[in-house]
Amino acid sequence: MSGGTVEMEPHFYPDGIEDVTYYYQGSYTRSVDDNGRFNLPFRFRRSGGSAGDEKFVLTEGPDRILCLMPHTEWLRAFKRMRRQGLDARRRQELRRQSHNSEVLTPDNQGRIKVPPAVLESFGIGEKVLVMGMGHYLELWNPNKHADHQSSLAEPDQDFMNAFFG
Repeated sequence: MSGGTVEMEPHFYPDGIEDVTYYYQGSYTRSVDDNGRFNLPFRFRRSGGSAGDEKFVLTEGPDRILCLMPHTEWLRAFKRMRRQGLDARRRQELRRQSHNSEVLTPDNQGRIKVPPAVLESFGIGEKVLVMGMGHYLELWNPNKHADHQSSLAEPDQDFMNAFFG
């Protein structure tokens, strides 16, 4: 299944900032050029404004998957973790998250440029699968994703029942 969308809802946060909550779903496969650039799927882009108005944070996400988050969502998550208390373990994890993150801005053609060495370290070469995961996007090697999907057991029925209510 491919194709996808981003739904945006206005939201006011406790810090008084009005922003948009992102809900990404679906997936697209894109070609990656020698400079690490690929077109961010149009349906995963904000409507209105120019490409330079958008910012994403590239970071390692859950399950050692390369991820893109809207910059505002990444900042919100970082601040939320800081508010939960800064013991030595949390400081170390926040350092890791900050150190391993990079702000990216799409160019005028809507391309994201990921350093080729970063793509290579996650096994991404000439193609990238961009998959919506709610408030962030996962970046996969399409073949690794297909292998991963085929290795999965049948869907967990408790999860499916809870998801579909």
